Amino acid sequence: RVMIRQSPIRRFFQPESCYSPVPPVQLLVWKLKNPKLIIIDTLQKVLSQKLEFKNSNAYEKQYNQFGEIKDFVQEHGISIIGSGHQKKRQEDDIFDTVNGSMAIQGSTDQLMIITKSTKNQSFFRLRTIGRDVLEQDLTLEKNPKNMRFKSLGSTDLYEDSERSANIRKVLEETKKAM
Repeated sequence: RVMIRQSPIRRFFQPESCYSPVPPVQLLVWKLKNPKLIIIDTLQKVLSQKLEFKNSNAYEKQYNQFGEIKDFVQEHGISIIGSGHQKKRQEDDIFDTVNGSMAIQGSTDQLMIITKSTKNQSFFRLRTIGRDVLEQDLTLEKNPKNMRFKSLGSTDLYEDSERSANIRKVLEETKKAM
């Protein structure tokens, strides 16, 4: 059974009014009557803006808040998918483009980044890393009719097969030997 609701978390709870991000998640669990999956768009909506410690830095603050959420959801058998945004500047490691402190990478079980292809608007790249999961780099194709994604396999293999197809096409179009 899937329930889809568009209910901004701020309507239920103002995270800036407390030190912990757990109360808004607790409130959603209570309001949705024991859900198994909660999707938070974006994670910033549940993070408290107050500092717990006078001298805490952004990493320490976010790591502690994510840790509280993680403890709560593990205790209640819930999974959370939290969305976020990427920084605009290019980085050598795609996971360094996650907006926020490094605590997001350090405290989550899995990170997934989806980027749109610059060549084809129907193609996307999904990269994932995490604890107890295989690191993956997949090419996805979005069907514009039903808005569903289909995996085309490993990005390296897909790009190689795409290059090979382009070479074959050029060879077929060329009548004379090269």
